[in-house]
Amino acid sequence: MDDDEEMHDSSSTTSSQPQSWIKWFCSLASHEYYCQVDDDFIEDGFNLTGLVQQVPLYKEALELILDMEREEDEMSSTIPDVSIVQPHAELLYGLIHQRYINTKAGLSQMLYKYNSGHFGACPRYFCEKMPMLPVGQGDQPNVGPVRLYCPNCKDIYMCNGKYANVDGK
Repeated sequence: MDDDEEMHDSSSTTSSQPQSWIKWFCSLASHEYYCQVDDDFIEDGFNLTGLVQQVPLYKEALELILDMEREEDEMSSTIPDVSIVQPHAELLYGLIHQRYINTKAGLSQMLYKYNSGHFGACPRYFCEKMPMLPVGQGDQPNVGPVRLYCPNCKDIYMCNGKYANVDGK
């Protein structure tokens, strides 16, 4: 199996294996724009530099993303409910994703999605259904929603429907 097939083979997870948080998150409705970031990238502390100041409950959010088991004594003294950590994990994953798609592996995944027309096509007639790319208008969280860029007409469009509320960081 080559890298592209392996990267995009969703049948590789069997029902006996629990689904990872990253696969679960990327499979949610409106999260198809996200790539699945490699655990090795996330576990490299250099790639996470500065994120601890931007994300509340950083440690717990990182542990949730990486599906790390917590020790019993730690669990009793920290946050007991995953639903409290979940929004912070989503924020952290978005910031990690923002960095990941600038790597060779991330660009490869984005290219695959672009070539597949995953992000939609330009609505302009003379662009002849040119595939579009998601773009953010800032690098900080919650500045604005994701937009779509057409490389042919060089225009930026608002997303419709389920993608309208995806953060454009």
